[in-house]
Amino acid sequence: MVDLLPTAEQREIVDSLSRYLDEVHPVGRLVKHDQDPLAATDGWAELTGQGWLAIGLPEENGGAGLATVEEALAVRLFGRVLASPLVLGTLLGARLALRAGNEALAARIAGGHEQVALAVPVGPLDLREDTVVGDIFLLDAANVTLVAGIGEQGAALVERSALGDVAEVAGMDDHIGLGHVTTGSFPVLHRLEGPELWHQALVLGAAYLAGICDSVCEMAASYARMRQQFGQPIGAFQAVKHRCADMAIGVEAVGSQLAVAALAVTEQRADAGFQALSAKIVAGNCAIVSAEENIQVHGAIGTTADLSAHLFLKRAHVMDMLFGSSRFLKSRLIVEPFP
Repeated sequence: MVDLLPTAEQREIVDSLSRYLDEVHPVGRLVKHDQDPLAATDGWAELTGQGWLAIGLPEENGGAGLATVEEALAVRLFGRVLASPLVLGTLLGARLALRAGNEALAARIAGGHEQVALAVPVGPLDLREDTVVGDIFLLDAANVTLVAGIGEQGAALVERSALGDVAEVAGMDDHIGLGHVTTGSFPVLHRLEGPELWHQALVLGAAYLAGICDSVCEMAASYARMRQQFGQPIGAFQAVKHRCADMAIGVEAVGSQLAVAALAVTEQRADAGFQALSAKIVAGNCAIVSAEENIQVHGAIGTTADLSAHLFLKRAHVMDMLFGSSRFLKSRLIVEPFP
């Protein structure tokens, strides 16, 4: 039997981080600003100074000595407030540096002294002996010093300066800075072989998407209780209540699969790849569908820029593409061994 219930220590992590994000970085900040203040220099220093992005590092490296399970709990909360993808870049970049033997760099990344952007390659990550080759997009890379590329075959950490010119391009989510580097061969600072870090990345990506599911479900249900039509809350009508119920079921499904996947990856079980792929696929689908339904529940106001509903849908589409599109992940899930 697998116990999926959080421990007292894990609940304390969730409660503390949730309070901090709700008070300091609520999702409403994105409605008021063109760019995410959390990704700016001052906002980032404040966040990393809290120590939340170092919880996965060993205590001797300045971390809390926790595992992927706890990191997933934290990232789910970051997803609820649509935090910058730099959060994922930091968590994964620090682990990459640590596994490559560069403890000092891992501590600098986790402490906020080095920012790590995530690379989104066009097609599978082409990782060679000492270079990364490909056409890549970068997320929130304006102030970064490092770039992390993570795929099925391995992972690489590249110095931002080695990429040369990065063209700014318009993206679906205008609260994420999007850069484009045309096809080239880029020297690698550190590299890892094998899918282990990719499995962890899939779990953390799924956790972020689970946070989106949480927020839009709560947002839709709250509005359905408050909005009156024909003398009663709109949540009393089947067309609305069934949408909300489906979203709530999705939250439970995603949360359960995420918990199983996080445990499998943490314990390095034989089914870690299968569970991680499943979590990312299920979470991506739920986040996109639930974000769409949230807009529908809100009616005409749901399509306006004054409400944050559209922000969740845009971010869900972007995060769904991280570490492999849903089509690619499904193709890998079909052939993934399941013991």
